[in-house]
Amino acid sequence: MWASQGAPDPTLPDAKELIGAAEARALHAVTTTNALHYAWQHCRKDSTRRYVLLQNAAFLPMFRQAMTGRGQLADRQIDRLAPIDTPGSQEGVDATLAEISRSPITATGKVLGYLSADGKAEELMRAARGVLLLKANESHDYEFSGAAFEDFGSISAGWRDRFRPPAFCVCTGHRIRPIP
Repeated sequence: MWASQGAPDPTLPDAKELIGAAEARALHAVTTTNALHYAWQHCRKDSTRRYVLLQNAAFLPMFRQAMTGRGQLADRQIDRLAPIDTPGSQEGVDATLAEISRSPITATGKVLGYLSADGKAEELMRAARGVLLLKANESHDYEFSGAAFEDFGSISAGWRDRFRPPAFCVCTGHRIRPIP
């Protein structure tokens, strides 16, 4: 993420593994990275920026260890996700949203398929925000989605479309309550 602004991207491999491996449990890795990235962007002193970068690198293994303490992590990584044929239109957005609560992994493949079919990421994000506004029921729903949506623009180009699918599915996933 920080590479697009002149810093190396040393934390992305761990963050990408965490988001794919534990879905909502990776929330703190993503939100902490987002917050420390904000601090890094706004620090003037090079030594402080380096400290913030190292602090984030130190936090990620702690989050991973905490997740493994809750049970076996799934063996999923975002660089191994496969697209599922999905139209790059509103129909594809609707199909993906409908799939999230049934099967987040399938929905992740549909997001990749939608993006591969020249679907617009902005349309997907707008739909996800709408679902969140209508259905979210706890602060983590907003906290994670805010961090993930903000990060999309600053993640290295090679990882951006790989980060979006699982992040999108966590943002609008199974924890969201149904509309009464």
